[in-house]
Amino acid sequence: MITRNKLLVITIGAVIIVICGVILFWPSDTKNNPANTNSSTLIWKTFNAAEYGIQMEYPSSWIPYYSVGPLLTALEFTSQERTSRIDEISGQQLNEPLIKVSIYKNTKYPNNLSLDEWINANTEDEIIRSNTLVEKNNWSGRRLWIVNDKNAYKTSSITYYILEGDNSWEARAFIENDKPDSIEFQNAVNLIDQTLQSIKFY
Repeated sequence: MITRNKLLVITIGAVIIVICGVILFWPSDTKNNPANTNSSTLIWKTFNAAEYGIQMEYPSSWIPYYSVGPLLTALEFTSQERTSRIDEISGQQLNEPLIKVSIYKNTKYPNNLSLDEWINANTEDEIIRSNTLVEKNNWSGRRLWIVNDKNAYKTSSITYYILEGDNSWEARAFIENDKPDSIEFQNAVNLIDQTLQSIKFY
């Protein structure tokens, strides 16, 4: 016969077991966080753009799509993680994706321009904080950290100017964060670099 004390002990034990199970097996949100750069927790997908001859890896939490314009078609990605800020003109609160990536084939280069001349022509009104050479298996180029400080809210982008055979590409990733010392900004930059440096041409 089970006494009241034994029943109480059994009930408490069952509750503890349930709580431990929930803690151990509850799904973690870190793998779905676009700003998380830990490769061991991120889930990556492979995107093939056959019409461009591009293959690349991107976080599964990003949304890929094509942006069709009158002059060009761009391959774009947006992160599901969003950030809020107050628009300095309208005073309204904006809720934007933290990361927006646009990749497109450049139709103006070379036109007898050097790589540096091409970059200078595209960044006349912007501040270049860093400019480094990138060498990959089948392409090379420049990686720029660009800041546009015309507005109070300073926007940043990590831009890759890519040379692949006779073709040239621009891959620009905008970061909706004007605090480069913040962990969110630094994680976003790391994730952008991992994604854009995974580009392969075939």
